[in-house]
Amino acid sequence: MEKHNLFTGDPFVDNGFLAKSYLKDISNEPQTDLDLINRVCDIYVDRWGAKINALFLNSKVTQPAFKPPQKKEKTYEFYQNLDKPSSADTTGYCRTCGSQGALFKAGRDVFCLTGSGDYANFHHGHEPGVMVCKACLINLFFLPLSVLQMGGCLALLQLNSPEVRKYWREKTVAANFSAIGIGSSDAILRSKYANPKNALFNLAKEIINTTEADRGSQFLELYHFTNFGASPDCEIYRLPAPVFTFLDIVLRSCKKDWYDFVRAYYRISGASWQDEIESWQKNKHGNERLDESEYLNNPNLIYEKLLAGESIISFFAGYARRRYMKDLPGAHKFIVRFYLEEVMLMEKERINVIKRVADTILDMAREEDAVNKYLTKIQGPQNAYELRSVIVWMVKRHNKLHPEQTALITLDEYLDYLFPPGQFWSEIRDLMLIYLYQRLHEENIRIEEASDNADNA
Repeated sequence: MEKHNLFTGDPFVDNGFLAKSYLKDISNEPQTDLDLINRVCDIYVDRWGAKINALFLNSKVTQPAFKPPQKKEKTYEFYQNLDKPSSADTTGYCRTCGSQGALFKAGRDVFCLTGSGDYANFHHGHEPGVMVCKACLINLFFLPLSVLQMGGCLALLQLNSPEVRKYWREKTVAANFSAIGIGSSDAILRSKYANPKNALFNLAKEIINTTEADRGSQFLELYHFTNFGASPDCEIYRLPAPVFTFLDIVLRSCKKDWYDFVRAYYRISGASWQDEIESWQKNKHGNERLDESEYLNNPNLIYEKLLAGESIISFFAGYARRRYMKDLPGAHKFIVRFYLEEVMLMEKERINVIKRVADTILDMAREEDAVNKYLTKIQGPQNAYELRSVIVWMVKRHNKLHPEQTALITLDEYLDYLFPPGQFWSEIRDLMLIYLYQRLHEENIRIEEASDNADNA
């Protein structure tokens, strides 16, 4: 296989190659790279008004001093001259694909975020730019066709699997040429999302719905960047493989329950979430509901926690308690279990021990007609010492009520499953509460609201 037909791992070069390969696939007859460059340059200049400055700073296409015919002529001339031996800046190994041969310096006019040649020590070995081969330089020219305008920046996906490549090709390149075909394309394709974190979860949903991405190894990386002006910038948002696997499972088995839970944790000023109708309402407009499109780009606490690698167990607990008080179910029990197993990597034995202890505690509470008292004891602890004291109290109480039965929890279970090294104590409390509220709702056991200071979700 020729080197220019390989994906390199560089997100900009690979996305450019993705667009170029699509053009070759849809062409009725064989096309050279220069033929494709001419075709795409016509789109950039004539249809888009050369508005690709955020990708190619002061390039032949975006240079304001050039009129449209000059933009196209000078662009064609630049790429045509790459075949001349005298045009190469040096020889060596391409920085992006590793191939050996003639190399050309690539600055921000042709390669996003590569720095300025004005600073002699900016690049490795005092090179005048990132040194790349002809094939990679050509691939980069097609990049505008495989990015999305997302808010004030651009976005692209790292093409790290065949499924992601296939999806992104349809999402961007094919969509671009469809719009061009009907005359509705006048700039880089725009996403309905401006918030890259929310957008990444929507992309994950679409990939899950439309591909057979490998559960267990697939992860997503979204590059949110701009190459424009004096303030080039890039943020990389990574959706880890365990989170992708978790989403894959819940979107196939309990999709509605998951999104009902997620929607409750947007941050929206001047509105409040109504559990009964599972919708946001404006505080100053009676019963007027907010359409999801109105808060699509607001920060979402669940998405932010998942991307940051932080636990959302406390949110499951707060959600369960709040909805129980309104005689509504909490998050689907399978969602919580999938999260614990896939994202938190919690062993099934440990989950089962926590459930068994919670079951026994509820049985004791019902036996003494003191469900509210027991629930308050579990919700109350504000530190590990207080929670341990409550567990010990429960063990003693169980021994007193049922001396003939096996202990509520053994020493090994206490050390290995409830309070193992590195485990944050509040997660144990919250997991017990989630399961207790689930059982209370399922068995239609109603109590007054238990008092505590632990509901932080």
